[in-house]
Amino acid sequence: MVGNKGEYSMALIKCPECGGQVSDKADQCIHCGYPLTKIKENNDYQRIVNQRQQQLFKNLTNTTCNINGNIVDFSKAVQAMKQWNKKESIQYILESIDNSGIDICVDNKMTLLTHIIQQYSVPESYNAMTKEEYADDLDNMDGSIVICYLHYHKYDFEDTARNLYFKKKLTKQDFNYIKELSILTEEEKQQLISVLQLSNEVPLSFPESWDDVLYHNGIKEAEKFFDQHYKKVHKQKKKKNKHHSNNKPKQTIQHPNVPHCPTCGSTNIEKISMTRKAVGFLAVGFLSSSARNTYRCKNCGYKW
Repeated sequence: MVGNKGEYSMALIKCPECGGQVSDKADQCIHCGYPLTKIKENNDYQRIVNQRQQQLFKNLTNTTCNINGNIVDFSKAVQAMKQWNKKESIQYILESIDNSGIDICVDNKMTLLTHIIQQYSVPESYNAMTKEEYADDLDNMDGSIVICYLHYHKYDFEDTARNLYFKKKLTKQDFNYIKELSILTEEEKQQLISVLQLSNEVPLSFPESWDDVLYHNGIKEAEKFFDQHYKKVHKQKKKKNKHHSNNKPKQTIQHPNVPHCPTCGSTNIEKISMTRKAVGFLAVGFLSSSARNTYRCKNCGYKW
C-alpha cells in the first residue's frame, strides 16, 4: 500500500503460529520464525482467482429474461452461479422456467439452460417453441432421421434409414448392425427391430423417450460448461522452480577410466591421428596445436 507521503509501505498479515503481525513480504515470522511462504502463495492465488471471477461475473448482472413475452426471474440461479454451486445453479434455472407456466418444449428449455451456463449470463430475451410447435416439426421429419440415441448415446443409422425409405424393409446388413450394438440387451435389440419394421423409420431415441434424452443430455452439457468455467477460474499457476528444473543442462557423468575433455567434461572426443599431426607440423611447425596434442574434443574443440 501507499503511505501518506506516497512512499510504498507493506501490508501486515497475521502469523498463524504466534498471532504476531508480520509484513506480507516476509518469508518467515520475525517473532517465532514460522515459514510464511505457503501463506503468501495462497494469498497470491486467491487474489488471482478473485480477478478471474470479477472478469467472468461482470456479465452476470442481468437476472430476468423475456421468454415469449413473459418475464422469468433467474435471480436465485444467478446467486448460485456466483457461489459456484453447480447443482443449485442448474436446478434453479429449470425451476424458474417451469414455475413461470410458459408453454415451452423440452428441447428449447434445455437449450436455454446450456446457453446460460455456457455464456455465464442470462439473456434479456429468448424465443422458444411451444410443445405443439415442436411436435409438428418432428412430424415433418418423417424418413429424414438418420441418428438414433440409444441409452442417451448417439448412433448412426443412415444406411438403415435409406433401406427403410427406398426398400421399405430391413436388409441383412441392418440386422447385423443391430446385432453388434453392445449397448443394447438381446431383448432390446429385438424390440428395436420391431419398432423399425412397424414404423418403417428410424426413431430419434430408444428405449428412452426423446424428451428424456433431451433432458439427460442437456444436464450433462450444462455440467460440462460449468466445470470448464470453474477450472479456468481456479486453475493453479505452474511453479517456476519446476519449470526451471526441466531446463537445467544435463551434467555429464565422468567415469574415471574413460578419457574426457578437461574443459567441458564431454567424453565425445577423438584421438589426433599421426597424419594430422604431420600436416600441422609441416604447416606451422611445432607451434601447431595438433602437433603438440593427443586428443581433440568434438563438443567444444579443445585440444590437449
